[in-house]
Amino acid sequence: MKPEYLKMMKMLDVGPTRAETPHRLKRIPIRFMGKDGLVHEKTLGLAIPEGALLPCPVIFIAHYGIDAKTVGKHEGLAHGFAVAGNLENVPSDNTILFDDDLYFNSACIDALRLRPEIDPAKVVVMGGSAGGYQTLMLTALHLGIAASVDFSGFVNPYFTLISYVSAITAANLDALQTMPEHEKKDLQKLMEHLPMPLHMAVFLTFSAENPSEGRKTCMQFSWSPAGLAACYSNPVILVHNTADSLVPIDQITREFTYTENGASMPAGLSLRLSDYEFPEEESKRAFAEILPENVYSMIKIPAPEKGEEVQAPFDPDKNLQIVIVDDGRPEAWNGHSAVTAGTVSAMDFIENALRDEHGKRQTLSDEKLLLLLQKAAGLCPIFPLFPSEEEGVYGTPEQVRASVLSELGAYAEQCGSREMLLEKARDLAFRHQELEAVLDDLT
Repeated sequence: MKPEYLKMMKMLDVGPTRAETPHRLKRIPIRFMGKDGLVHEKTLGLAIPEGALLPCPVIFIAHYGIDAKTVGKHEGLAHGFAVAGNLENVPSDNTILFDDDLYFNSACIDALRLRPEIDPAKVVVMGGSAGGYQTLMLTALHLGIAASVDFSGFVNPYFTLISYVSAITAANLDALQTMPEHEKKDLQKLMEHLPMPLHMAVFLTFSAENPSEGRKTCMQFSWSPAGLAACYSNPVILVHNTADSLVPIDQITREFTYTENGASMPAGLSLRLSDYEFPEEESKRAFAEILPENVYSMIKIPAPEKGEEVQAPFDPDKNLQIVIVDDGRPEAWNGHSAVTAGTVSAMDFIENALRDEHGKRQTLSDEKLLLLLQKAAGLCPIFPLFPSEEEGVYGTPEQVRASVLSELGAYAEQCGSREMLLEKARDLAFRHQELEAVLDDLT
């Protein structure tokens, strides 16, 4: 095996070793509607630190969830937060990221808000990579999340999972054609000869033989985390590395993309949006180019040394933060960061967001309100609703409408006037008559 490929184990590095915080782990069954219209069940794990003052805040780990054996080392527990997430994540869950996994994760947020141990106003959503993507989607689809933390999540699924993956696949296939037939069946030989074998293996876990309509819709720019940026209503931080060769930062900002890739990257492989064709012109725009300048802060920091951890900087006057960690050029053996880089924590950002008094950091744009009303009416193409005769199931029309109305009611109580909310809703319903039934419930 090429010596540098040993460095790819960095992709599995979860950060510094921490002492375990004593905690109690509760297993909560979550029943939810799947894209097949049937009731599914998964287990939500909820780790609560011993001695925590209840109800306490919670950090929900989107998509990849938590491991019962290692959750005690999560930094949130040491700070007095409960930590929650899927206890049964498997690699095949990447294939349902855009549909059933979204429904399940959304159900978990609703379920956590109803737990007596949890402060419903202090639910934080956090995730990395595909979990970062899911974090941002949940941020758009829910109102009243206290803070959202994305580590290396893709905001442009079409670019990451179609355009960029196709280019990596082509580079690997070109190399494969030069190998003798007997070596193609030798895993070690493949690792030595293919330019990006582990990247291909990672991305293959996201492929689906029969893509659902929800998956197809999520590939559209308007239903991506970038396209839904106007629907982020709470403090959000995105932390991305320049050396990331899984989720290129060009989709976040073009400003800090290195002119040249590292020497280990395949010749001609581009990590730039502008070098690819897209079905929609908007897909060529980086996330930072979509945002009004006055709503976000973007800060570049040097990468911490390996084994070191630093807190992500943020502007307390802005609701959206972009932190770019400069750890050099992308390399073929990198995952989301350079093998020499340490880790970045967002706990300072989270704790600052939770000091928000009376929901002053919560906003409700017209785009967000429209999305919530569409969700409640069963008209949101990435969040279809399915009827069920069973009780206690998330994702039914009755449950989702009640959830949305509850979020809007909490917002009106904490952040503004109920009459102002109703006026905005009436105006939207006038322009979108299909929402009138939801408006009746709201009033």
